[in-house]
Amino acid sequence: MMSKTQSLQDQIRVKLFSIIGIFLLITTVLILALSVTSILIYQKRQIEQYQELVKTKIESDISSVLREANSLGTSPIVWTGLTDSAGRDAYLLPLLQRININSPHKVDLLDYKGRDFIVSDNYASGVRVDLTVVKKVVATDEIHTEFTQSEKGQYLLIGLPIKAPFADSALGVLLINFDLTAAIDVLKLPEGIEVNINNSKYRPSDRFGVDQISSVLEIKGGDYIVPLSVNVSKSILDNFTGVIAGILIMCLGVIYVFVSLKKWSRTFSQNTTKRLNELVKAASNVAQGKDFVISNKVRNDEIDEILLSIQDIFLKQKDSNAKLLISSRVFETAGEAILITGVDGEILEVNTALLEITGYKRSELIGQPAGLLYRNSALDASDKTIAESIAQQGSWKGETFFTTRDKVAIPVILTISSLLDGEGKNLGNVAIFSDITAIKLAEAELKKLIYEDQLTKLPNYRAFFEYVSELTDSQIQNPFILLFVDLDNFKDINDTYNHDQGDSAICQVANYLDLNLPNPHALFRRSGDEFIAIIHVVDGLEITKSKLSTVLHSVTVELGVQTKNKIHSSFSSGAAIYPNNSKDIQDLLVYADTALQASKEGGRSRITWFDDSVKEKLARRNLIEILLVQALVDNKITPHYQPEIDLRTGKITGFEALARWHDEKLGYISPSEFIPIAEQRGLIDRVTECMIIKVLHDLPKLISHFGDVKISFNSSPRLFIDNRIFKLLVEDRLGDRVDYSHLIMEVTESELMQIDCDITSQLDRIIKLGVQIAIDDFGKDFSSLSRLSTMPIQKLKIDSSFISDYENSGNTKIIESIVGLANSLNIKVTAEGVETMKQRQILLEIGCFTAQGYLYSKPIPIDNALLLPAMIEPRQIDL
Repeated sequence: MMSKTQSLQDQIRVKLFSIIGIFLLITTVLILALSVTSILIYQKRQIEQYQELVKTKIESDISSVLREANSLGTSPIVWTGLTDSAGRDAYLLPLLQRININSPHKVDLLDYKGRDFIVSDNYASGVRVDLTVVKKVVATDEIHTEFTQSEKGQYLLIGLPIKAPFADSALGVLLINFDLTAAIDVLKLPEGIEVNINNSKYRPSDRFGVDQISSVLEIKGGDYIVPLSVNVSKSILDNFTGVIAGILIMCLGVIYVFVSLKKWSRTFSQNTTKRLNELVKAASNVAQGKDFVISNKVRNDEIDEILLSIQDIFLKQKDSNAKLLISSRVFETAGEAILITGVDGEILEVNTALLEITGYKRSELIGQPAGLLYRNSALDASDKTIAESIAQQGSWKGETFFTTRDKVAIPVILTISSLLDGEGKNLGNVAIFSDITAIKLAEAELKKLIYEDQLTKLPNYRAFFEYVSELTDSQIQNPFILLFVDLDNFKDINDTYNHDQGDSAICQVANYLDLNLPNPHALFRRSGDEFIAIIHVVDGLEITKSKLSTVLHSVTVELGVQTKNKIHSSFSSGAAIYPNNSKDIQDLLVYADTALQASKEGGRSRITWFDDSVKEKLARRNLIEILLVQALVDNKITPHYQPEIDLRTGKITGFEALARWHDEKLGYISPSEFIPIAEQRGLIDRVTECMIIKVLHDLPKLISHFGDVKISFNSSPRLFIDNRIFKLLVEDRLGDRVDYSHLIMEVTESELMQIDCDITSQLDRIIKLGVQIAIDDFGKDFSSLSRLSTMPIQKLKIDSSFISDYENSGNTKIIESIVGLANSLNIKVTAEGVETMKQRQILLEIGCFTAQGYLYSKPIPIDNALLLPAMIEPRQIDL
């Protein structure tokens, strides 16, 4: 007979119910066992802690009382009191009171027969030993203990013999009444903790459910030892009350969970069976190609994974059909051109964008080789590289050219990829490209902005470097001239007219140079009024030099808004030759710039060719720059003093401190050499600081020898930036020994006006120190006589160029105007560079009475200056 078939739903429910039931039973037993074990361990540790606490307390209190009693029992006062009945209360009672003060443990004094001798205040309430115990203490001379119980609690009675050296037996007994209950109550032990103290050995309790610990103490106090047994116990059942309640609650919970799980297992089996039926139905629908819907309730289990997999297969089929339709539309409407080729390179398909870009019709391309669209290999050798990359890597991406139907090459961004089947077999290639003609045009415009000077439309300095780098890197290295051109006095044009007219002048000069420089050439604008040119030498070097001398002699520009004025100007130029001077472009740049500086220093309006002499000047300049740093460290920059003379009397009225430097290698170095280097290399602060320190040091000597004289020192206008000159003056001040009213700071007006900072306020601060301000080389450049009234100055020094050319009546009139205006403004005037008696006479006639120059003395060291007389006679010197 076959057994009854059990449904899948029942199988799931029974199996699940049995598994969960066993799990709950095992879990409950484990929790119960762990709870009981934890409680037992916890109570054991708790009793041990309380026992240790009781032992410590009892041992401490009894030991303390024993020590006090021992001290009292060995006291001669007690011996005397026990043998002398007269007046014993007077000295024994205080001793007993001191021991018994504020203590629940009382000490009484008995005689050797046990009679009360001196008793404590709580005698009536105390617990006493019988006379036999007292006699035993007296007879044995040993300590005796006894435990008693009263209504108030448990007491420990301790009898101690009182022995004296002069007696053969005990004189009396000290009776200690120790309240054990009071001592333990102080600990405030929790309820349920029982403490039993006795002098017998530990005996386990016969009570059920009681856990106890006992230990023996030997309490020492003085010469005595009291043995005690301490027993601490606690009922286990007290802690199990909560456990039993918890177990009952847990059992109720287990019953509830059991019932709930039984109900859940029935529901779970029903749902699982239903979902399996749904799975079977879904598989059937997919097999038949029918659509189906999965329940929105997702459980993320294995059944759901199977259902989702079936759904995914169906959706992929559906999505694949949709993608084919979309791909077809994308292929046709894409903005990029798409080309599909077969294995042999024939064109299989093209989209509309490709036809629009190339101008072909679809029928003209299908079946044709793809090379029809690529630019002819004779024009571009990249076709081979593209084919090799596709064969090796399966793809290629980059820029190339395609050819239109009209045979016009267009730049494109091309991406080619191989088409492979599931087994990796090549089916052909797909190429996607975009016309980047507009991008290339934008790049060209951007390159133009980067490499073109916006004002003159010439190539700029960046373009120069690329040009000259290509030139020097090429295999053909024909000679060329690197030319630096600087328009002279361009700042005057800007100041006289305006910056717009200055820009116009730059454009006219650029056009002039581009038209007239020897061909072939390349002209670049460096910055401002500076140009760089590369002149290719094709007609011979000397002929090219001659042409450049003619072209760079002068230039005429027309300026003005309404009326055009023709302005004549000149060029300062420096040139270096490749490869004669160097094959390194950086060296050539340095050489050409050095030659340009030589032209400027030589008076401008000239071209200087870099040669050995210029090279020597460059080497000397570099050496001076190196030596100057060390000279400043060694304080080798020293002041030489040139006296200022009253032309009427010959009296020395002051000195100008001029920087001088004598080097062991180079000898005397002119200030015109090292001062510009110091300014360019940022060393002028240290030069001025060095001069100020030494001038301040020499000032007391000059004042002591010559009386009320003024000492002038020169300051670079650059020191006004960030108030550096003021800081130098203040930091280098030598205490109270320096009177700044004897100092004059000289600055040049033209250079001062080029500094973009508040000059007037700085001059005012310096004047407040006591320093006077003088304008040096006045009239040399574009000095403004009207500006004198607005500047806080006290002195003018007329430039020596006016004095040397005194025969020029124009110069004489200029000197007269300067002196007259200065006198009206109450400004002192000194003429520089007086070298002849005739010059002295003209200055006296004009009314300029103070001067300095070689007619009286050249600049001399401080030691020589101190040898000068107060009055100097003029002398004619041979210059």
